Amino acid sequence: MTNIVRFGLVGCGGIGGTHANALALLSEAKLVAVCDVDPAKAKAMAEKFGLDRYFTTTAEMLDTVEVDAITVATDHKNHFKPALEAINRGIHVIVEKPIAASLEEAGAIVSAA
Repeated sequence: MTNIVRFGLVGCGGIGGTHANALALLSEAKLVAVCDVDPAKAKAMAEKFGLDRYFTTTAEMLDTVEVDAITVATDHKNHFKPALEAINRGIHVIVEKPIAASLEEAGAIVSAA
């Protein structure tokens, strides 16, 4: 029996769509939640992947939906906060490159993990 990893997606723009499409191809993964600061983008992504809800903050998504991992596909200047929010809850994180906007933020993410 295969364990299914439940993913949340942070960032519903072009790269986020690429991540969501890739997850849809994997039998071991399931996209269960999406969030974006732009509610229209989050809603469109949720509808495309058959999700009932969408969120505008990572914290709200993580408080509401049980996920095993998130993939952070925002602009690199916005990787730090969602990555730490998930790591601090014991949730696995995949971050689009670069990991953060500064060496200090990158170090904090790595140290927290």
